[in-house]
Amino acid sequence: MKQILLIAFALAGLVRAQQPDSEKITSKIIPVHYVNVNHLANLVSIPGLSVKSDSQMSVLVVTGPEHGVDAIEEMVKKLDVPPPAEVVSTIELTGYLVSGSTQARGDEITADLSSTVKQLRALFPYKSYRVMDTFVLRGSATTSQRSSLANTSGILLGTNSEYRFSYTGATVLPGTPRSLRINNLDLEISTPTGARNEKGNPITRNVGIRTDVDIPEGQKVVVGKSNFTGADDALVLVLSAKILE
Repeated sequence: MKQILLIAFALAGLVRAQQPDSEKITSKIIPVHYVNVNHLANLVSIPGLSVKSDSQMSVLVVTGPEHGVDAIEEMVKKLDVPPPAEVVSTIELTGYLVSGSTQARGDEITADLSSTVKQLRALFPYKSYRVMDTFVLRGSATTSQRSSLANTSGILLGTNSEYRFSYTGATVLPGTPRSLRINNLDLEISTPTGARNEKGNPITRNVGIRTDVDIPEGQKVVVGKSNFTGADDALVLVLSAKILE
C-alpha cells in the first residue's frame, strides 16, 4: 500500500510538471474487472483530476488533462489484476481424545502418543492417561479463508458420553514446516445425567472446546481440555495434521 501511495504522489507531481497551460481536458471510461471499483478509485485519485466510480457498471470515469488521465489508466492496469490462483490441498486430520485421571491406574496409550503424554504430565497434574477414542478426518484446505466444513462423532470408550467434532475452515499456511490452520474448531461432549425434564426428555451435561488452532505438519498439538465427568478427571484433545499433495 505504501508503494502504491508513493507511485500516486510521484504521478501527481509528474502530471503537474508536464501539464502545459493549454493541455486538453478529456474524459475516459476505464472498465474494472477484478478489484473493488470504489477502493480502486480512492487509490488512483490524483489532485487536479476527477475520478468517479460506478459499482454497478464496474467502471471508473476519469476527467482531467489528457496526460493525467493516461497516467491513471496505466495505474489501473497495474492494480486491476486477477487474484492469485487458489491452491487446494487434501488434508488428513487425526484427533486423539485422551482422558487424564487423578487416579494412578497406569497409562493406556498408543506408542505414538508417548511424547505427547510426557508433555501433558508437565502441563496438568494427572497421574494416568487413557485414549478414549481416535478419529481421522479427510477434507480439503485452501490458501484462503474458504469454508470447508468437516465433522465426525462417536462414543467415548467405557462411557455413555457422545462427542461431536467439527470445524468450518482449513487453511494451509506457508513456512517450514507448513502448518494447517483450523478455524472454528468445535468439540462438544454430551453426557446423560439420568434425569429428565418436565416433558420427559433426558437431560444431558454438555461441555466442549471451541477455538482456532494452528497445527504444524507432522506434530501433535494439545488443543485444550474439558471436564466432561463433573469430577476431577478431564478429556484432552490432541490433533495432528498431514497436508497431502
